[in-house]
Amino acid sequence: MKILFLHGWQSSPGGVKPTFLIDHGHEVINPKLDDEDFEVAVRTAQSEFDRHQPSVVVGSSRGGAVAMNIESSKTPLVLLCPAWKRWGTATKVEANTTILHSRSDDVIAFSDSEVLCNNSGLTSNVLIDIGVDHRLADPDPLTAMLKHCEKHIDSYRPKGSLNGLIQTLDEWQREWKYLQGWAPKEAAELLDECRLDWLYSLANALPNLVIEDESGKSTSGQLILGWAALGAILEGSMKFFLSVHASDYERSVKTQRSTGVFKTLWNQKTSDVKSPDGLMLEKLRHIFQSEIWDEHDQRNWSAWVAHIRDRRNSIHAYQDRDLGGFDELWIDVRILSEFVNHLNSCLPPLPDRDMWR
Repeated sequence: MKILFLHGWQSSPGGVKPTFLIDHGHEVINPKLDDEDFEVAVRTAQSEFDRHQPSVVVGSSRGGAVAMNIESSKTPLVLLCPAWKRWGTATKVEANTTILHSRSDDVIAFSDSEVLCNNSGLTSNVLIDIGVDHRLADPDPLTAMLKHCEKHIDSYRPKGSLNGLIQTLDEWQREWKYLQGWAPKEAAELLDECRLDWLYSLANALPNLVIEDESGKSTSGQLILGWAALGAILEGSMKFFLSVHASDYERSVKTQRSTGVFKTLWNQKTSDVKSPDGLMLEKLRHIFQSEIWDEHDQRNWSAWVAHIRDRRNSIHAYQDRDLGGFDELWIDVRILSEFVNHLNSCLPPLPDRDMWR
C-alpha cells in the first residue's frame, strides 16, 4: 500500500512513524517539508500526492494541517494531533478521516481536534484519544495509526487478502513437485518431501480462525490458533524458497560456516549442511537477512517476521503473552500475502513439463 506521510514542524523524513509503516510492508512517500513557508510545504506535498497517487495520506501535527490543505479528492486522511488552527486555511475534513490525538498533548490542544470534528459534522468516534504526549510514538498510537491506514484499503479486507495468498499457495503445491530431471538433485528431493498442500490447507482454514467469536468465549483461543497458522505459513514459505534454491543455500552455509548463524547450520563431524526443512523462523530470518534480502527488503520484512515469531509463540499457552487483536491479525494476513507474492516473484520460471519429462 502506498502512503504519503507528511511530517511535523522541525521534524524530518525517516522518523519513528513512517519507519513503522515501512516495517509493516508499506511503500511510504515521506518528503521533506519546508519549515518556514507553509505554502511551500503545501506545494511540495501536493506535488508528491499528484505524482504518487497514494491510497492514504498521514499528517502529523503541522503535517496534518498540510494534509488538510492539499487537493486530495476523497483520499482518506489519518491525522495525528493536527495543528490546523496554527497553519493553513482549511477548517473541515471529509468523512473518511481519522484523527488520533492524546488528551495529554501539551503542544496542540485535544479540544482543537474536537472543534475540527464539529466543524466537519463528524461523529465522535472519528476522534480517538490515544497516546501519552504530542509525538504519538509509543506502541499503542503507532499500531492505531497502522490500523486506521489499512482499514480504508480493499486489500486489507479478509477476502482480498486471502484470495491472493490461497491462489499463490495453490500454484506452489501443484507446480513445484516431482521436478526430477529439471531441478538440481538437492532441490528436487527437498521439494518432493515438503508439504506445500498443508500450507495451502492452512490458508484455507484462516477465515475460521480470524473472525472473532461474538460470544467472546473463544477469543483468546482463536487468536492463538490464528497466529500459529499464520506463523506456520510464513515459516513454510521461507523453507520452500530455500529448498528451491538448495544449491545456493548449501554453498552459503559452507562458505560462512564459521560465522554467525551459519555455525549452527554446519555439522563439522559429518561435513553436512542442515536441511532447510529443519529450520525455525528466527534462523530463517537471519539467513534471509544475510543472503537474500537487500536493504529495502530488510526494512520491509525483517521486523515484521520477528513480530510474527513473537505472536506465534503464544501457542505455548502458559506464560502471559501479548495476543494482539483480530484487526492486527487481519493486517498481518494481508502482509503475509504480500510477502508470499514477493517470494513467488523471485522464483525461477518453471519449464513446460512436456519438454523435460
